[in-house]
Amino acid sequence: TGRIPVELLAKANKGSLSLSYDDEITSDAASSCDRSTCKNKNNKKIIIPVIATVVFIVMILTVFIAIWIFKKPKARGTALRIRKQQYTYAEIQSITNNFNVVIGKGGFGTVYRGHIGDTQVAVKMLSESSHQGEKQFQA
Repeated sequence: TGRIPVELLAKANKGSLSLSYDDEITSDAASSCDRSTCKNKNNKKIIIPVIATVVFIVMILTVFIAIWIFKKPKARGTALRIRKQQYTYAEIQSITNNFNVVIGKGGFGTVYRGHIGDTQVAVKMLSESSHQGEKQFQA
């Protein structure tokens, strides 16, 4: 591989030297490939790694995005609308079926199960002996 010196080509042309070479190589100015062929080879040496790198990065990003989407906690059901509403003692007795079912006791007092229409609710009653504030009770 490589260039054929002009002197050897001249001797071969005169017949004093027998050379065997590719027809495209005819002088010292010519190389093992013409300029456009060499340029294409050099471009391929650059383009192929760049494309491979871009494809690899896109694949990695796709995997991370897929993991992020599937690991996101999914909202279960619909969010409840929270609203403050005050009831009379008689209404609370009716909602809790006269405080029939106790579902827990805490620092504020006893929590009862009740129903408002078709919706099951927990009713907590602030105990007079509770030392915790009303703001915390409403949370």
